[in-house]
Amino acid sequence: MLNNLAVLLTEKKDFKGAALLLGKALVFRPGYVRAVVNLGNAHRGLEELDRALELFEQARKMKPGLAEATFNIGVMYLDHEWKGMEPMARYERAISEFNRYKAEAGGSLAKDDPVDRYVQEADKRLKIEKRKKDAKEKRDKAASAKKVRDEAKKKATDEATEKKQADEAVKKKGAD
Repeated sequence: MLNNLAVLLTEKKDFKGAALLLGKALVFRPGYVRAVVNLGNAHRGLEELDRALELFEQARKMKPGLAEATFNIGVMYLDHEWKGMEPMARYERAISEFNRYKAEAGGSLAKDDPVDRYVQEADKRLKIEKRKKDAKEKRDKAASAKKVRDEAKKKATDEATEKKQADEAVKKKGAD
């Protein structure tokens, strides 16, 4: 009952209230996987992403093959930035989680299940990030080549200046 009330609160975006109810539900039924998943959703709504991910992972350990937890993990990697994780790695992880979700769900995916759209979105974002990375590498390579050319040009100019000064010194000595 507390789990059901918490789901309603989550739908109304009262994530804090949902988290409180789900915490109480888990006191009474510590192994209630649905409450753990829903608590993960509440924490995601509160932008407590590390805690949400812990809860989804905990749910997967409690019930291996739990497709819903895997789907939620995929969504988290798709929709949220993670400290220390590059966007490309996030999108690759999201795709991996969504593919795992499809395998776990087997033939029980509903026709309107959004997972394929999410995979397409993650793939689209991944391609964008790859293009950005390639463009940056190209710019960096061009900048590095320019720096080498500029240094060589400066060295040649410096050497020419030194030679000219040496030649002028020799001329001046010969004139004296």
